[in-house]
Amino acid sequence: MKRGIAAALATFCVSGVLAEDAKPWDVSASVGVSMTSGNTDTMSVNPEIRASGAYGKNEIKLRALYNYGEKDDVISERNAKGTAQYNRLLGERAYAYGSGEVGFDDPANINYRAIVGPGAGYYFVKSDRMNLSAEAGASLIAEETETDLAGGGADTENSEEIALRVAQKFDMKIGAGAKVFESVEYLPQADDFDIYLLNAEVGLEAAVNGGLSMRMTLANAHDSEPAPGKEKDDTTFKAALVYVFGRK
Repeated sequence: MKRGIAAALATFCVSGVLAEDAKPWDVSASVGVSMTSGNTDTMSVNPEIRASGAYGKNEIKLRALYNYGEKDDVISERNAKGTAQYNRLLGERAYAYGSGEVGFDDPANINYRAIVGPGAGYYFVKSDRMNLSAEAGASLIAEETETDLAGGGADTENSEEIALRVAQKFDMKIGAGAKVFESVEYLPQADDFDIYLLNAEVGLEAAVNGGLSMRMTLANAHDSEPAPGKEKDDTTFKAALVYVFGRK
């Protein structure tokens, strides 16, 4: 089932992209680094790449990020995630989409989590200055989690569930070199709405000089049923230096 959905999604995306002439991508790379020493020694690094392209009736958004942190020489944060979404415009504002993501989170005992599925969306506002959209669809969530055993070692558990997906996205340019953005994604399990994932992010990005910008983001990931002994919420604040390729 999982392979069938992934194959259908890949075919859907590729057929749409090849139908139009390619145009330049909007690509940015960022990195945030922090270190403290003294009573507590901490270190963290957070590289990220974002890319988006629009070709006629096709839109693609890609994102890859990695977070690593230590506290007193003990790993406190190590996770990564890659996301991709393809939109095929059906009119001026309505669109069909296929989305997918895969990642892991060591402190949360998630060896891997993959989410893939189709859906439909609508732009309530769509312009060069502002975008506001909502999406609804279905997703397959496949994951492997670990439970730490009292005597050492860990017990792994694999699961595959069908979930509904409801999402909302917003971005707006402020002046010539700044923008704000926000997104919310809700994924309840189709047969039990008490089991769900809820992801939210809000951020501000402002140009500094040439292709350089500063980006600040606040994100929260809520898992209603985390691995045993783990917290339901992970909240992350990041401040990063961003380089936007092609901007002068």
